[in-house]
Amino acid sequence: MSNQLSPSNKKTLLLSLNTLIRKNGAESLNRIANNEYEKLFFYPPNEKLTGTESEMLIALQKNPAIYPVLQKIITNESARVIFELLNWVDGTGDPDGPWSGVALVDRTSDEDTEMLHDAFLEAYWETQS
Repeated sequence: MSNQLSPSNKKTLLLSLNTLIRKNGAESLNRIANNEYEKLFFYPPNEKLTGTESEMLIALQKNPAIYPVLQKIITNESARVIFELLNWVDGTGDPDGPWSGVALVDRTSDEDTEMLHDAFLEAYWETQS
């Protein structure tokens, strides 16, 4: 494996992350507007809305003027998480717990590796104990 991320992969990753943050902020508000509450959440795993929370989403539908502010909050907080993750990868910040650092590198083959996106959702339960 190469010891660094190629400029092409770096650019694609960073542009895609920024695009996804904006897209997901807008999609969240569209889901509220279209009563698609079940599509709003994949995290935390198995999370369901309470009756009161559903009522609050219905109230939001009646006030679309608040959507731009909500979109800014959603996109900002999404970007904040990505920014912190990139600080950890860059070595300019450390997560809680034992940490020796990591690196994003170009993949050189279709080698089997642990799927971090799956492990991320599984790790949620460890934060609840």
